[in-house]
Amino acid sequence: MKKRILAIVLSLTMAAACFTGCGDSNDSSSKKNSSVSESVSNVSTAESSNTEMGEPTQTGTCGKNGDNVKWSLFEDGTVVVEGIGEMHKYVSDGEGADAPVFRENSLVKKVIVKEGVTEVTDMFAKCENLTSVEVSSTVTSFKMSSLPALEEIIIPGELRVLDIYRCEKLKVIKGKAGSKAETFAKENGISFEAI
Repeated sequence: MKKRILAIVLSLTMAAACFTGCGDSNDSSSKKNSSVSESVSNVSTAESSNTEMGEPTQTGTCGKNGDNVKWSLFEDGTVVVEGIGEMHKYVSDGEGADAPVFRENSLVKKVIVKEGVTEVTDMFAKCENLTSVEVSSTVTSFKMSSLPALEEIIIPGELRVLDIYRCEKLKVIKGKAGSKAETFAKENGISFEAI
């Protein structure tokens, strides 16, 4: 009887794991989406302050110093990044520890970077459905590339570094008047809205 109960529990656990993003191993998009858990060590079920979005489907760390910055992926495709300080320096085409956490992940639609994070790096390279990025005023360095669907970036703070490339559909940057964000928008023929 104990073996039967153990077998049922194990079967349910394996089935639940498949419904949280593993998918059919023959589906190439499933392989891309499951790379989130393969790319990040310390994946956890950490608490999030984002109760309005429900519980995250996946969480992990992406900080320069390990767990100083954490991410949470929600069912609606929103990734919330929160913590204190800098993110790890991901490289768009990097491998191993430098590979972007969400590279080629079709689940990601929106990114929100909360107060306390000071640097946004290229952890979302080639996310084909990412359309919007919103960062807090504490961000002073912003680097993103290879986002074919990105249409809007909101950057309310004053940046030291702004590096955006291969984002052909970028329509609008919203930010502080007279900022590096406004200069970048004007130099690249992108609409700018002062906030």
